[in-house]
Amino acid sequence: NLNYQIDHVQRHTPFSYAHSMVQRWIGGWDLTALVTLKWTLAFLSMAIIAGLCILLARILYGHWRHARWVLAGFAGFAGLSLAMHLLARWVPALELVAVGLSHMLQYPVPLVFILVGTMSPWVHGHEGQDRRQRTGV
Repeated sequence: NLNYQIDHVQRHTPFSYAHSMVQRWIGGWDLTALVTLKWTLAFLSMAIIAGLCILLARILYGHWRHARWVLAGFAGFAGLSLAMHLLARWVPALELVAVGLSHMLQYPVPLVFILVGTMSPWVHGHEGQDRRQRTGV
């Protein structure tokens, strides 16, 4: 809905496709304020997903050691997304990649990475090898 309102303000269309409630909340806002709100909400969403990933890793692995790697992964993907966005000036198709990467960080996709990581022998180290030898898994 926010993107619909941004499109409406940016292109000066006669009407907005945004929900009427959203239009009431942000009606009359200029393009700068709408884009600032959009990016603020995007970063807030990424921070929430990063926090959930850290908590999920804590629950699955029993310690906080993976928090640093989760944050590094988020920073890496965010940096890659920004780089793709900046390179899109010369290679326009990269803008779609940039948007896809930033959307990935706003949706529960990284949580799946944490869950898949539980199957990795590197995550558990020697403790995981000992457990597999005892259980046959």
